[in-house]
Amino acid sequence: TTLDQQPFPTSGGLQSLDVNLGIPHDLIGGDGDKGLGYLKLETKAQWYIPVYGDSWILSPHYDFGWGQGFSNKDNELPFYDNFLAGGIDSVPGYEAGSLGPYYRDSNEDVQYLGGNLLTVAGVNLIFPNPFSENLRTAFFFDMGNVFNTFHNEDTGEAFAKDKAYYQEKRFKNVPGTIGLMAAYRVPMIGAIKFSIGKVIVHKDSDAIHSDRYAAFSFSIGGF
Repeated sequence: TTLDQQPFPTSGGLQSLDVNLGIPHDLIGGDGDKGLGYLKLETKAQWYIPVYGDSWILSPHYDFGWGQGFSNKDNELPFYDNFLAGGIDSVPGYEAGSLGPYYRDSNEDVQYLGGNLLTVAGVNLIFPNPFSENLRTAFFFDMGNVFNTFHNEDTGEAFAKDKAYYQEKRFKNVPGTIGLMAAYRVPMIGAIKFSIGKVIVHKDSDAIHSDRYAAFSFSIGGF
């Protein structure tokens, strides 16, 4: 990291690479069941670029991830290790974890599945506010989604019970949001952030599920 300060950086950047490896049971003396071996990679980055003094700051960011199982017949990630997208820390304007594949359970409630491919990117324009040095404000634009590359097809809306809905990994299937974000610095905690967002880029069919839109969200952490 080259950030000049926390929790409200004005210059520098932060990059990370996470590698997770799941070892099948049979390779560590298990009972013969191959278990759930997998490889999962995720890289994140965010930069802070002053454009006018230290109060107007451009902050591009991304979060990309990929994973694959290697000990089950479908080579899919274990469901509990799937990537999720949506929410203030991912794509504000959507409910947390609500993007990507899903299915309807026996009660016809939507259950979000996540996927093995994560693509999220966006930019914040941080601007000065007249209220407090402990408050940071920004306009944001974000795009992102998660896909299951083992079901790389548009299956249509999943109105039937226990039928999964998948999307082909194409740019047209990556929704976008815009809005306003604010973070307030709190002693002993760091910062609490809030966002007001609106979905502006989506497939026509995606609008059917407007219940996963989240105009207002909050979380712990700055930006």
